[in-house]
Amino acid sequence: MIQLIESFIRENTPAFSYKQEKDFSMMTENEKGDAANRVIDQLYQKTAERYVKLNLSTVEASQGDITKVEFYDTIKSTIVLLDRLAETSNIKKSDVYEVDEIRTAFMTLHDYKNEFILAFKKKSDVARILYTTMVVALLDATTIMMDSWLVYVKQPEGNYTLAMAKEQVVANRRAKRGELAITNIMRFNSMTTKGELKKMFTSVLEKAFIGQALAVIGLSITLIVLIRELTYFIFFSRAKIADSLNYQKKLLELNASTVAFNSDIDKAKRKEIIKNQAELIKTLETLSNAVAVSERQAAAETREAIETEKRETSHMSHIAQVLI
Repeated sequence: MIQLIESFIRENTPAFSYKQEKDFSMMTENEKGDAANRVIDQLYQKTAERYVKLNLSTVEASQGDITKVEFYDTIKSTIVLLDRLAETSNIKKSDVYEVDEIRTAFMTLHDYKNEFILAFKKKSDVARILYTTMVVALLDATTIMMDSWLVYVKQPEGNYTLAMAKEQVVANRRAKRGELAITNIMRFNSMTTKGELKKMFTSVLEKAFIGQALAVIGLSITLIVLIRELTYFIFFSRAKIADSLNYQKKLLELNASTVAFNSDIDKAKRKEIIKNQAELIKTLETLSNAVAVSERQAAAETREAIETEKRETSHMSHIAQVLI
């Protein structure tokens, strides 16, 4: 635990002077824990300030019940489609592990529906921010996977089918597309596996703030890193929820048309499907550019903002007072 605390403080504060480094090394575990909580509290305040500027009313309207999110069925259908295309494209599940991570997080929000609903009723800001940003992260991640992994394959009759291209999976992973969303989805899954999500509900349902309200500092650290990065990412994203949702709906519609295209339908109907597919692909290409540019810019600005705040944290958290 002490190594986690030390690592967290170093990663979120400016480099210590020689004297501060020496003093820091001599601090007791309790003193370092207190310092970590000061940093956590200040980072949470910064996160909350940005969160209130987000327009996530469509997600918050569900009040913690993911089944009531307007795009619940869309995300669910997208996960099924990604699974099926990986299978039909002869790609191992281990080669597209992100899909399993997304599914696991999606099901966890479903399994903890009652806890999140109660957290909303008790006005727990920590749980509300975690829930809302995770739902948006799932939408963003599935959109990015669809956009960067799937290809349109033109058939001899002029129609298109969808396929997953392993080389694109590898290339886009190397380019770190969707890395920020996926990394924090994996953090969320790790919290659940370790039982930390249950501990969080025990704490935040009693007190609706972070830091000292959480009994386990390690949990506080994991949670603040997760909600901070996702909040900042959403804050800097130019593409709105509607853009990602529109992209997924159009691609699911395209997939439905590939299923409908078969030898049993007449020539006129096949011609109509081909025309509609061409129009859908054109729309998808336009949306794809917006999604890709937005994701890259938001990820870069998130990292820049966090690095900038790192240089200020020493003063915000009064760590300097401890290290005088």
